Amino acid sequence: MLLCFYIETKSYIIINYLFGDKAMNTADLKTFTTVYECSSFSQASKRLFLTPQGIAKTISRLEEELDIPLFFRTKRGITPTEYAGILYEKAKDIQLIFSDITAIKSSKSTLKTTVSVLSAYGFLSYLGYPFFHGFRQTHPNIILNAIEVPDSILPTAFEMKKANIGFMMGPIDDYKFKSFYITTNQYAVLLPEEHPLAQKSSLSLEDLIGISLAVKGKEYDIYPIHLNKFIKKNIYPNIELETSEDAFLFEYAANRHGGAVILEYQAKLEHYTAYMQKYRLTIRRLSDAAFSREIYFVEPVDAHLTPGETAFKEYIYSHRKKL
Repeated sequence: MLLCFYIETKSYIIINYLFGDKAMNTADLKTFTTVYECSSFSQASKRLFLTPQGIAKTISRLEEELDIPLFFRTKRGITPTEYAGILYEKAKDIQLIFSDITAIKSSKSTLKTTVSVLSAYGFLSYLGYPFFHGFRQTHPNIILNAIEVPDSILPTAFEMKKANIGFMMGPIDDYKFKSFYITTNQYAVLLPEEHPLAQKSSLSLEDLIGISLAVKGKEYDIYPIHLNKFIKKNIYPNIELETSEDAFLFEYAANRHGGAVILEYQAKLEHYTAYMQKYRLTIRRLSDAAFSREIYFVEPVDAHLTPGETAFKEYIYSHRKKL
């Protein structure tokens, strides 16, 4: 009975050493488990690239701290005690746990997260690839999923939780979204260089009377906004083409069918600049202030942003004055 009580007491000491108040040195545990498996200080020293004297010193320190013998020393070598068997089982469990924790930490350092960003039409090309690449360089573990959708669908996309952040054309409903201003995009008319209106420095609404036009379709907020501006001045534009495809607007003007209402910055995009030079196209800004759009960064008022979404929001905010 006394022997059983003694063994149980020493087992408790070992467990308390591993899980309790005493400091645990994982290097010492590694040394102990290696000695236990090799049943030899010299063999363990070769495996661990340590001296036999250093190995023996570590084992003696463990025995002193635990107040139990771990190995019997004889002229023939060493033999593990019963307590060594208990410590070995617990030490291997601890080493396995630490191995798992290290693996998790390592995987987290390379784990990539995806951040979805909704955008009003055309604004992604306004920002340009270098802008997004700049974010990628400072946040290599974040993958941006930039989604451009028609204006009429944008609020619904937020409601459906397609994303928690994005770019939206103003005015913004403050009851639904938190926001900050980004920039203002101007609209212009794309024209053949020989077109009479191309001789003017800018265009008024009245200049467009009787001019055949290609415009973005009804699913884009700018369509009713522009149309209402015309109607208020009793001007009814001759709209021949409505489309969601920007390339069609350029083709419409290139084929000399009339003018196309585009975002002014689009004419500065490299692929469109080359196209305009090839087909001798030019743009003229619409002077009416109503022919512009304000872009805001938005997030639903009830959204709980992830660290990745917060990082992109902060990136946008810090760069907003340059946009």
